[in-house]
Amino acid sequence: MAKLRRSLSRWLSIPFLLIVGLVALAFAWRVAGTRGANAIVAVLLLVWFACWMGAFLRFLQRRGQTPAPLRQPAQAAQADPSLEGTVYGLEPGAEYRVVQTFSDFYDGEFTRGERLRFKRRNFLPYHGGHTIEFDERTLYLQEDANREILSDFRRYIARVE
Repeated sequence: MAKLRRSLSRWLSIPFLLIVGLVALAFAWRVAGTRGANAIVAVLLLVWFACWMGAFLRFLQRRGQTPAPLRQPAQAAQADPSLEGTVYGLEPGAEYRVVQTFSDFYDGEFTRGERLRFKRRNFLPYHGGHTIEFDERTLYLQEDANREILSDFRRYIARVE
């Protein structure tokens, strides 16, 4: 049974399915102009579709079995001490405290003493905007309008040890 499964697995491999589908499509293209070949073209197109769909599903199955390598920007931030105290040095899962009351780009007020747990940061280069997501709420900073906050971020938000 295991031998049959290995043999079947080899025949239903992604490259094999793609090649069979491509050959079926080529024959369908070649036969399409001949008289009375509509049924043959339909069957060949069905084979092409089934093979390529099978290859796609097989790809998704294999992709689900091997986990993608995890990117952890927090490790990069920890490795570079120059990023500490900046928006780039925030670590996911870490708790932060608002040191000085301020308002973000959309006039959301962050009051002194407020505690926030950091989730992630996104940056929109076109607008120069930082979206800093905490579990409790989101902070929006724009490079021009919030230059003072971004230039000395540790004066406004500090990590709780």
